[in-house]
Amino acid sequence: MKKFLSAILSLCLMLQLFCVGAGAVSADQFKDLKNHWAKGYIDILCQRNIINGYSNGTFAPNKSLTKAEAAKLICLSAEIQPSSTVDTNLTDINMHWAKKYIAVLPETPNKNGQFQPNTQITRAEFAQMVVGAMYVDTASTDTSALRKRFKDWASIPSESAEFAAVAIEKGIINGYEDSTFRPNATLTRAEACTMLKRAFYPDVKLTPSHYYTDTVAYANNVTQMVCAADESLYYVADNQVFRAGQSAAVFRAEDISYTASADEILSQPESKHYDGQRTISAGDCAQKVEESGSVDFDNFTLAGIAADTESGDVYAIVWSGIKDYRLDDDLFVVAAYDISASDEPVSVFFDSGLWDSDTALPNGEIILKSGDYIYYSSGYDSVHESYWTPEILRWDLTNKRITTLYDSYLQSGIYSIGTFNNSVWCMVGYSDATLWNMNTNQSYDLDDVGFAPAGAWKNNFYFWNSKESALYCATIPTSGSGNLSFRRLVNSQDILSNDGYSLGRYDYQDYSLWAANSDTIYFYRDSVNEIRRIYGKYTYLLTSSPSNELPAFWQGVLF
Repeated sequence: MKKFLSAILSLCLMLQLFCVGAGAVSADQFKDLKNHWAKGYIDILCQRNIINGYSNGTFAPNKSLTKAEAAKLICLSAEIQPSSTVDTNLTDINMHWAKKYIAVLPETPNKNGQFQPNTQITRAEFAQMVVGAMYVDTASTDTSALRKRFKDWASIPSESAEFAAVAIEKGIINGYEDSTFRPNATLTRAEACTMLKRAFYPDVKLTPSHYYTDTVAYANNVTQMVCAADESLYYVADNQVFRAGQSAAVFRAEDISYTASADEILSQPESKHYDGQRTISAGDCAQKVEESGSVDFDNFTLAGIAADTESGDVYAIVWSGIKDYRLDDDLFVVAAYDISASDEPVSVFFDSGLWDSDTALPNGEIILKSGDYIYYSSGYDSVHESYWTPEILRWDLTNKRITTLYDSYLQSGIYSIGTFNNSVWCMVGYSDATLWNMNTNQSYDLDDVGFAPAGAWKNNFYFWNSKESALYCATIPTSGSGNLSFRRLVNSQDILSNDGYSLGRYDYQDYSLWAANSDTIYFYRDSVNEIRRIYGKYTYLLTSSPSNELPAFWQGVLF
């Protein structure tokens, strides 16, 4: 009788959880979602009758999820037909209301045949069940990079590791700001909705009503922002690299010093830039270098950072020079450091000339890593075309060779830059914008929209349409051919106040400092020293000061 009553109670709780109301509902009807970061994700599942709220008008987004509830959500999201007649080796679900969902799932993490349907599900278990329902082959999944990235990766159950790795690779789940994955932490209903949306409805976009803006971090003198492969934000300020959510710098240029032998400097292959008119080498200083035997470089300048969208590594690009090393010629070194292992540079090259603007030094405006190459802009303020001809240089990290990517498009100013389908895409031009593929010369004309760039993430390029005063996203077809698709995301008056704040650096309204990932756009307001973001309408702060401990309501966003 006790088992029967327990089953009835469990069924009642399940009905309350999933069956409030008839038909599709909107997340707007739940009073506890008004200011919740995941409202947009929850709404997408509510509209598809996958999940609902409680009879008291709440959704309880921060309530933990049981394994039985998770099984039903995954079946509905993946459109797996439930069945009570499917044979199963699980010995504790025969009398459970969720058997018809649990039994049909490809992956059901268990202990000695016990699924434990009423226990709270963990992050690792949910990732295993979700990826299993996506029918992804995990046999060849390499988790070695994740062992380096997450300091608690060893604590993940072995049967879940490969599935979690696939979930991370596909952007379904992420780690935390302290380099942990927390595989055994329990999952909330809000987090589950977000993961299910990312896994099974990746092409469903948050509607404009879901966008909002808030402050991510306060920082002085920000000169660059990038989003890493795990979608976390890094920014450069005061010759240091910071990760949003952490108060301490993750890389400081002032800590760098480098001693180069004469053989290392003089064995570098010569490269041409300036359309072949200048040689990149230490040749002007070769005699003194050879006589000295070695050269000590210090007082490095942090030009910027480059995020590798494949490996997840973030590189700091620094340079240092010795004035009048030989007569009027200066000697420079440019180095790339992995910020997670900054003892030795990944690659260096050397150049010499009469002054720093006459050499191949990065100016910090455009920096991108793709494969074995780093792309960066050189010359003085190439975006605004002062007296210097715009240049984009490609640095071969393995062979230490520099190549100029010179094209008529670059002469009109290059703004956003990103990688997609093994190609480098740029948004170039002034009011007449063009999306241009550096590798294939393919281009898309956006015509005269009076654009200002707002970052790039994979095949999505964000820009302001000044004629409509709205933020747009231009998406390159995944096939690489066909027409661009456009989405109007949000009006400027919805996110920018009329307080006279300037955007970006140099007080150039048309050259704002932006970064973007899959569902967040960041911009810098230099007049008030703050980084803000445009995200799902119901969001909270990424950082909390001064303790730098993340507020509890933010924890779900980082997963």
